[in-house]
Amino acid sequence: MTNRNRIIYTFLFILTFASLGYVLQQGNSLEENKISNQSELGLALSPMFFINEEFSLDSVYSDILKNADQPLSKTLFLIILILLISRMIGLFFRRLGQPTVLGEILAGVFIGPSVFGFFFPGFYEFLFIGSHAIILNSLSELGLILFMFVIGMQIDFVFVFKKSQSIKLISHSLILIPFFLGIVMAFFYYSDYAPSNIGFFEFSFFFGIAITITAYPLLARILNEKGLSNSNLGHIALSTAAFGNIIVWFFLSILIILIKSSNFNSILLTIALSITYTLIMIFIIHPFLKRLSEIYVSRENLTKSAMAIVFLTLFSSAFLTDLIGLHVLIGSFFAGVIMPSDQKLKDLISERVDYIALVFLLPLFFAFMGLATDLTLFAKQDNLILLLVVTIVSIMSKFSVASLTSRAMGMSWRDSLSLGTLMNTRGIMELIVINIGYQLGIIDKVIYTVLVVMTIATTLITKPLLKYIQSNFFDDDTKQPLEAFRKILISFGQASMGVALIKLSDFLFSSYRDKTQLTAIHITPTEILSPEEEAEYKRKSFSDIEDLMSHLNINLEMVHKTTENVTYEILNQAKKTNSRFLFIGAAKSLFTKNILGGKIRSILNYAPCNVGVLLDNGLDKIKKVLILKKTTNSLGFEKLSYYLQKVHGRTVKQMTISQFTTLKHDDFKDYQLVLVELELWKEREEFLEIELFNLNSSFLIIQFK
Repeated sequence: MTNRNRIIYTFLFILTFASLGYVLQQGNSLEENKISNQSELGLALSPMFFINEEFSLDSVYSDILKNADQPLSKTLFLIILILLISRMIGLFFRRLGQPTVLGEILAGVFIGPSVFGFFFPGFYEFLFIGSHAIILNSLSELGLILFMFVIGMQIDFVFVFKKSQSIKLISHSLILIPFFLGIVMAFFYYSDYAPSNIGFFEFSFFFGIAITITAYPLLARILNEKGLSNSNLGHIALSTAAFGNIIVWFFLSILIILIKSSNFNSILLTIALSITYTLIMIFIIHPFLKRLSEIYVSRENLTKSAMAIVFLTLFSSAFLTDLIGLHVLIGSFFAGVIMPSDQKLKDLISERVDYIALVFLLPLFFAFMGLATDLTLFAKQDNLILLLVVTIVSIMSKFSVASLTSRAMGMSWRDSLSLGTLMNTRGIMELIVINIGYQLGIIDKVIYTVLVVMTIATTLITKPLLKYIQSNFFDDDTKQPLEAFRKILISFGQASMGVALIKLSDFLFSSYRDKTQLTAIHITPTEILSPEEEAEYKRKSFSDIEDLMSHLNINLEMVHKTTENVTYEILNQAKKTNSRFLFIGAAKSLFTKNILGGKIRSILNYAPCNVGVLLDNGLDKIKKVLILKKTTNSLGFEKLSYYLQKVHGRTVKQMTISQFTTLKHDDFKDYQLVLVELELWKEREEFLEIELFNLNSSFLIIQFK
């Protein structure tokens, strides 16, 4: 800064502060004249008056309480409290292997009168009673509108309705039978629990809907985490759940029309308006949005104007359905349904909506759901019995129907039982339906609380039960002998790696020793050895292995070759011996930027058999095995898991790793051997980052062919 600029800045500051002082002095004169005309001193005090006041903590505390009692302060504090508790409990449930959303649902119950209101009633009333609560409730409803819009976009009608006859039978059975059982339950509980102004038809119809529904988004997430999305089981589960959701919302629309309409003419008018709305959305709005999609694809972006049109469509649809006597959520769901089929466009829209809906607004809905959930009602024995009956019927109706029907259609017991388990995933969709029924006055607080607890219970058991079924029920093909272990070729460089590979082979095929052909090959990368030198190399290379063979009492064919083309000789030996599995060792030098590079990559690409690459971290006695997979439909891994558990009696844990799974040191510390699918290894950089050679676990990277 030049001297000239400094002089100008100094002059400006002096002039500004001098002018400010003059204006404040004149203002104090005006204030003194005003005070002299008042009957009471203190209506207007100058800043100097506060400076002369004696400091008091009580006055500061009083001011803080006064500010905290403002509607905006209450609203902001309540949002912070709800998001904080929801996130903490959600992450805790994620650590337990449960869906995060399940923890957020329980957080809503925790914040409600059952826990928070029971132990801190004064603070509870301070937070949840007032105009600010109405604002937050409206925000939670907005979250449901956005959520249902995304769900509507996720459902592919072509995929749902172009399905095989067997899937149609499963889908229809999973609607009709649970729906009927829900009506039967309503018959027994209508007199004691139905509101006085609700008829049996409305009460029983809603009960049937509540029992029938499956949470499509949560189901899709579980299938993705388990690697089942592209399996036959995944296709059937998603198609069945999507079809069920469509039918349930259609049934719910009929029920809402009956509840809201005052007479028969009103019902006819609502139906006519609903049909008109549907035709406009399908034949006018959908083509317009499809054209928008074509423009978007050509420009490869989604402009603010395009996103504004999407939101305008969404909120207009929700507003119209509410106006004609349906429900805003039906309109938001249908707005998602009529979105263009371009998946890239749907993904971009979902990305912009998901975060605000799932992270911010839906926890507010769970909190207000918790306000209407009162667990103290179960202190009454009749209510507790009702809860048990509803929960058992809800679980068994879906589980038994899905399992038996799919088994009759030719699915294995494993997939059939898995499907029955998956269909019990109710989650947010069930809570939304329950909330609508409660708002319409179809159910009272007791039934509402019963259905909420039932939803939590059925969703809670889904993942553990699915894991148990996938780990303990095996198809007939899986139980067949492990042909892959009948002819094994072991290729090693260092003698220590040869010993480790022999130990691994003995662990894997010890029950089939008499039927297994085991060959070990050591290649010296040179072609200039004399016969005497070659014999000495072979003796040194196999001396430790011979000792191990004698100790384990196993037969092994030992082959020594001298060639500079090591990769070719290994592959040639695998072909010559018709090996079914090739075990090779990975040296520590492989662990740079490229884990499976060099000779290993060539062997994996061209090997005529299954390949296992061992990263030895002191492999000795193997008691516990961890299997990491990208998908669950690999017959090789299924056979291996069955063999290790049922035949070998080892403790085996299977983990299907998705893009959301984080791997850490602690995941491996209890396991002596970790089997990893090759494709998963290539995709996950965590294997590089956790310094595998500093662990006690040895890793076998497997490529089944």
